[in-house]
Amino acid sequence: MSSSSINSSTSCYCGKETPIRISTTDGNPGRKFLGCYRFPAKTCDYFRWVDPPTTPSSIQKKLDYMINRNDELDSKNSALEKKCRGIEKELEKKKLECECLIQKLEKLEKKLESATKLRKMMNWFFIGLCVLMFMFK
Repeated sequence: MSSSSINSSTSCYCGKETPIRISTTDGNPGRKFLGCYRFPAKTCDYFRWVDPPTTPSSIQKKLDYMINRNDELDSKNSALEKKCRGIEKELEKKKLECECLIQKLEKLEKKLESATKLRKMMNWFFIGLCVLMFMFK
């Protein structure tokens, strides 16, 4: 049955639209089926499978696929965890570098402040010297 015929309105014997349901039985786990909306009242016995029947080999194929996929995801997860640890180490290095740069900046700011004070003193000294030279001329 094609998905377009399933998606078009399918009605049960009551004349109501039938929803697609998913089986949770041990014999047909995960299979899709069409059934009356009144299910499980059993006033209408309309029932039709949407999926092909499951066989032990199809279940084994699904199980094998899921095991392989789980292994792939475990590998990816391990790789991402390793990458994350590397990034965290790099972040710690950058934090230390940043702290060192902040300390250097603070030292340079103190030197600049001292140099600015010295320049101001030298300017006043030069102005005073000019005044004295002008007065003794």
